[in-house]
Amino acid sequence: MDYTITPLNNQSTSGINYPVIRYAEVLLLYAEVLNEINGGPVADAYAAVNGVRARANVPALTAGLGQADFRDSVFLERRKEFIQEGQRWFDLVRRGGDYYLAAQHRIAAHAAATLADTLYPIPVTEIQLDPLLTQNPGW
Repeated sequence: MDYTITPLNNQSTSGINYPVIRYAEVLLLYAEVLNEINGGPVADAYAAVNGVRARANVPALTAGLGQADFRDSVFLERRKEFIQEGQRWFDLVRRGGDYYLAAQHRIAAHAAATLADTLYPIPVTEIQLDPLLTQNPGW
């Protein structure tokens, strides 16, 4: 039996390139590590963060931050850079339990969610096709 590699049986040749890690993540992790190792930000840490910010046409991070302020700046940059990429939970956990719990409490305090915020409306055509369907609460 002759076996031929096709995109259907070998995903490595499918032509779909999935980024495992982005260069921006490498730069921001590098800046974070330099900040922690040196007890505060050094020139290379600022250069790494500002490299990410320059690509996004955002003004450079100003020098003179302390270790905690620089750490917060890096995590804020990560939050903005990797939105909807599944990084945030890992960042919150890495910051520690208290930081993670505080973030969850801030979210809960501002989230006065109603059922209309958590359920999608069922399209009218679907309800017309199936008389047993009823509209979701809040719609």
